[in-house]
Amino acid sequence: MPAAALSSFMSAAGLCAQEMLSNASYVNGELSSLGLTPVYVQSIGEVCSSLIGTKHDVISELHELEEFSAEPASEVVQRRVERVHRWLGEELPKLDNLVKSLESASQTKPEIGSAYVLVAESAVNILRSFSKVSNEAEAYFRAARAGAGA
Repeated sequence: MPAAALSSFMSAAGLCAQEMLSNASYVNGELSSLGLTPVYVQSIGEVCSSLIGTKHDVISELHELEEFSAEPASEVVQRRVERVHRWLGEELPKLDNLVKSLESASQTKPEIGSAYVLVAESAVNILRSFSKVSNEAEAYFRAARAGAGA
């Protein structure tokens, strides 16, 4: 059972990392068409860059995790699953702050509205994917504890 749960977690984490990459890349590609001031372009670009960096880190860690799949309930695997989950979640507060900032700014600067919608929609896509990762991580840890006789 831990092996199947680990596989499900790894799949969800990989998809979440890809979701981060695709949404960040899309937002970056649309920035020049939004007519934003450099301050907003920089803020959005920094968050997108962080999301893309996280994708690369997570995918590398998942490849390394595959090497330990013969012992899916081991302490090493559990630490790595926790690490991947934590890395994916670390970017969410940055994304949340950016969405809130753009939402607030769009109230007084209507030209920010398009950027707000673009970033908010991307954030929702990422949050949905991260929710699946969290559910799979929880299922994995339950299976690992059961597999270890805890």
